[in-house]
Amino acid sequence: MNDHNAGGHARQDWSQSVDNSRQPAWTPYAIDDLLGDPSDSRTVLIGHGEMDRRIGAFRGNDPANTDLPEGYAITVNDNGGFFVGEFSEGRRDYRITVGNYQGGTSQAQVAILLHEMAHFVGAAGLRPDIGNAAAGRANDRLVQQNCGSTLNAARTIP
Repeated sequence: MNDHNAGGHARQDWSQSVDNSRQPAWTPYAIDDLLGDPSDSRTVLIGHGEMDRRIGAFRGNDPANTDLPEGYAITVNDNGGFFVGEFSEGRRDYRITVGNYQGGTSQAQVAILLHEMAHFVGAAGLRPDIGNAAAGRANDRLVQQNCGSTLNAARTIP
């Protein structure tokens, strides 16, 4: 994949891993589009909200299942592996993992965002995985296989 510098921002060229027959022409610049303009909340497309702990994140947003309004391209779970590594319910302690990574770590956060970004851009080989844990695990393996060096590098993020 190649980096492009446009408008002062590095942009990742996703065209080699994207099924372009299903995507609009702007897809290679999806990262900048998702990040939006921090000074204008109407352009920020990654949101976070509370939902079932078993869900790390998902593409889009359904206000019936979160405490967020419509309009986000990716929604991250406040109670899931992006932010949380362990939690207690009653007298039991639970550990959250994201693929091969402990929840709440930089590697878990990067894995979640790469997984959802792959859904967003229609990366080849990814299957719909809402409500399908086996498909989610298979998609996590694809992310690990194709983005392993990025996930390994995320270990150094504080």
